[in-house]
Amino acid sequence: MKRRILVVLGASILAISLGFGGREVAYAQSGTAFCGYTNECMNAWGGGPNINVNNGVTANDYFAVSQSGNDYNIYFTGSSSSPYALDCIGDAGNSPTDARAALSQGNGQICPTAPWGGVFTERLCLLPNATAGVAFYDTHWKGYLGPASGGNGAAFYLNSTNPICFDLS
Repeated sequence: MKRRILVVLGASILAISLGFGGREVAYAQSGTAFCGYTNECMNAWGGGPNINVNNGVTANDYFAVSQSGNDYNIYFTGSSSSPYALDCIGDAGNSPTDARAALSQGNGQICPTAPWGGVFTERLCLLPNATAGVAFYDTHWKGYLGPASGGNGAAFYLNSTNPICFDLS
């Protein structure tokens, strides 16, 4: 019991010291599997362009984040042979009216210009194991990057009301 209290207290102090917004979280240069605490990972389904839930970790689960000021773009690093390599997550078809998350506009470069729906802010969150995680808030849709449901193959959207707390450690 004492240990559990110390873990929760330590995580709370960490969260307070990091602040809850606008702070940068470190990411691996080669990419990180973006998975929630229930092992439901964000996946460039079939190599892209659509972003779906994958239960478990595969090469298409790897993404990285680029930062400009307080804005973040998420780009695909899972397959250098994919035509969507280094493409950013944004609105499907780069349409300002489609909140379905998909890869677009990389052209072999890391987000030369952000696609519609492709600009995020970070929101720190606490995972059930008392470690810090991050949720991504879409500035265009005023919602979170998250899946429609938890099932394998479920679509990710940019306007979810419930944030998914990604464990990017």
